[in-house]
Amino acid sequence: MLFAVMGFFKPGIETLPAKLEPDLNEHLSQPFISLKLAGPLKNRLGKSVGLMVCLEVADFDKAEAYLSESPFSKNDMYERVEIVEYSLEVGKL
Repeated sequence: MLFAVMGFFKPGIETLPAKLEPDLNEHLSQPFISLKLAGPLKNRLGKSVGLMVCLEVADFDKAEAYLSESPFSKNDMYERVEIVEYSLEVGKL
């Protein structure tokens, strides 16, 4: 199943701290998750307000586990998170 995993940053967080970059790259490239796409969420002004990842895993629990291992989650950078099942109807991944 496909899941959209979205984390919205706390106010004042707009960029990835340089010290977290290697951890984020490792998290996004792990071989145990089928990552379909990932990228920043931006507001009307072009400021980064979060991150969205679309991944293919068995269930919500696996998607939640992936989110909990994120360097952003581990460093308490998210104000709120959303995990939703995603059904692709047009286009292809």
